[in-house]
Amino acid sequence: MRVFAGAVLSDEPGGLKRRIAGMYTLLLAFNGGAWLWALVAFHRYPAVLGTAFLAYCLGLRHAVRQPTRRCYAAVSSPAQTCRGRSLKR
Repeated sequence: MRVFAGAVLSDEPGGLKRRIAGMYTLLLAFNGGAWLWALVAFHRYPAVLGTAFLAYCLGLRHAVRQPTRRCYAAVSSPAQTCRGRSLKR
């Protein structure tokens, strides 16, 4: 694991796609581990699991919304808005 993390976090030139894929792999692994822990720890309390899922969804909403707002603020006209992003919310 330490070798994998070192390769992902290195500043060496080249291998950008590999480093990005490694970061997403680490992110998904930790996220999956956290949800597995929550399922094991709170399997008798479905309301707590529901609350955890709601908090997760709201956190994702804010994680996506902030870069989108910065993107909108950086352009001068609506036609230039962050290539590929929809104006709908």
